[in-house]
Amino acid sequence: MTTHPFEILDTQVHMNAFPIETAIATMDAMGIGAVVIDEFTGFDHRERVLPGRELPGGALRSTAPYSEAAVAEHPERFAYITRADPDDPELDVLFAELAARPGLVGVRLIPFVPIHPFELPNHPDLLGVTRAAGARFAEDVKSPRYERYFSLAEQHRVPVFLQINGYCVPGDFSVAHAIAARYPELILIIDHTGMELPVSWESPRPDRFEQLPQLLELASFSNISLKWAHGPLLSEALYPFPDVQNVLHRVVETFGVNRVMWASDWTVDASRVSWYETLGTILDDDEFTTSEKAALLGGTARSVLGWPRSGA
Repeated sequence: MTTHPFEILDTQVHMNAFPIETAIATMDAMGIGAVVIDEFTGFDHRERVLPGRELPGGALRSTAPYSEAAVAEHPERFAYITRADPDDPELDVLFAELAARPGLVGVRLIPFVPIHPFELPNHPDLLGVTRAAGARFAEDVKSPRYERYFSLAEQHRVPVFLQINGYCVPGDFSVAHAIAARYPELILIIDHTGMELPVSWESPRPDRFEQLPQLLELASFSNISLKWAHGPLLSEALYPFPDVQNVLHRVVETFGVNRVMWASDWTVDASRVSWYETLGTILDDDEFTTSEKAALLGGTARSVLGWPRSGA
């Protein structure tokens, strides 16, 4: 088993693609102590993220059989995030239950597009579909439909992972501003660098970092943290992706290490980078001190997500 001088915690992997024991063996080989699972099996007939079951009124109640099994078998190695439908008729009961559920460390909101990332390059109307979906999501989460959702998350201290960007979807920072300002006690984590992700890593756009100033402005909200994932997709270079590392250092300097957490999401980026390469961008970066690496690679996530819970 590989060891490091501090714990390493990956804050997002679609780990259900692998048997639990295979996941454990791979984590041990890399010295990764813990993983937050984002269980994903596809989309339903209304383009909603699965697994889940449709309630009589049409809302989708997310389920997490793999994640719950992993937490039950290895509670010290796994936690997970889930999704909550704002139209769930028992949303207040659901959030209270989520806050007490073993291993549950947050809910996730994404401006998903019903196109798998591997199909994106060949889609006939890629920009039209992705940007329209992103715009609809931005308006939706700022509407009254989500008021109870965010209020309950704030009340029960359930962290919300909010993805304001996507493949060919520019980050809509007005969404993060609006939510963070209206719910100042909400634990809000911005997903995936917050900036537009390229559909093809072979030809990154020269203006790929133009949204960085908008991202850095979010640091003024003390209730916002950032999940740093998919950074390598923005690079013009091979590992260790020096152009992106410069951006990461600016992000850390602005937010502070206590509000930036690493995630690999490597099953999505497997054609571009390995799991270890995503880890190595921080672990092998000599410009970060040991204490900074310890925070970015696990300490911050433990603190922000409250995992394990006090008394657990």
